[in-house]
Amino acid sequence: MEVLICMFIMEYITVLVMYEMPDRYYKGCCVGFYWNSNNNICELCRPGYFGLNCTDKCPYPTYGDRCQGYCDCSNDTCDVSTGCITLTTDILKIKNPE
Repeated sequence: MEVLICMFIMEYITVLVMYEMPDRYYKGCCVGFYWNSNNNICELCRPGYFGLNCTDKCPYPTYGDRCQGYCDCSNDTCDVSTGCITLTTDILKIKNPE
């Protein structure tokens, strides 16, 4: 009987937390994590993303894990995950087989 009461209380607290603070969890995942439906687990946001379910991108000029990096380049060449990218104008030449 005590075990059932304890389980009921834990379930009640879990439900209460989820409904009292809906902006702090997504499918049980805390802010800074997203729900990986393939593995059925919460995972840390990928570099360049943050917030509830990792739906927010790092604002320019920041990038990377928890937006801790700083781009020293234009907004157009700042990647939210990796930082400054180098644009190239190299043309791929394909040699005709002989």
